[in-house]
Amino acid sequence: MIVYCYMYSNKNIKKVNKKFVVISAIIIAIVVTFITLEKTGVTTIFIKETETAVIDNGINLSPPTEEERSAGDLQKESIISQEKENIEKPSSSKDDVAVVIVDAAQYEEVVEVRAFASNVVEKGICTFTFSNAEYQIINTTPAIEDASTTPCMTLSINRAEFQSSGTWKLIVSYKNQSRSGSASSLVEIK
Repeated sequence: MIVYCYMYSNKNIKKVNKKFVVISAIIIAIVVTFITLEKTGVTTIFIKETETAVIDNGINLSPPTEEERSAGDLQKESIISQEKENIEKPSSSKDDVAVVIVDAAQYEEVVEVRAFASNVVEKGICTFTFSNAEYQIINTTPAIEDASTTPCMTLSINRAEFQSSGTWKLIVSYKNQSRSGSASSLVEIK
């Protein structure tokens, strides 16, 4: 009878060990799954909302700030007014290129301008002229045609090049050997 009790208790221990191993494996699998989902960004259970603004290779992937939204809204209004002006004014043979300023705003210590010639597909030069009551800044970039437009290379200017803060008038001009055009916008420099 002693032998039987010893064998019976040994079987119970084996059953308990098997249950423990199975439960441990399930818990480990769940933990590994949650960690993987967190690391890949599928879930944000353990990450605070402020930690989700990841900057990858210098690109801020967080939602736009109120300042960026305002700059975008102003630029949209400017584009709409430019489009109305382009429709209303008759085009001449040489000055008939419709230039569109997509974005012109200050982002921290850099002022960026993005523009394109919408009705021409030819290489050219884009001239960016910033001016206020006292100063003028002129820069050029190449304009390289793509499938349906001719974008100007993005202009990035260090804020330090602007001698004063305030509202600056921006004129973006496109010119190639036979055609030209321009558009204007206002840029707030802080």
